[in-house]
Amino acid sequence: MTPLTSDEVVRFEPVGPDDEAAAQQETDYLNHVFMQQNPGFMVLYAFIKDALLSKNGLV
Repeated sequence: MTPLTSDEVVRFEPVGPDDEAAAQQETDYLNHVFMQQNPGFMVLYAFIKDALLSKNGLV
């Protein structure tokens, strides 16, 4: 499988200085779930292909 160009599929931005640790933890967790526990690249590939071919891509 080809990796994505970025290491992060999603990134949470902290609102204030107290939110930095929580934003990083949320970013790490969702990226792990999407890319490690699920076939994230294949999900995105199928979604984009369906959207281009049938103008309706569902995830």
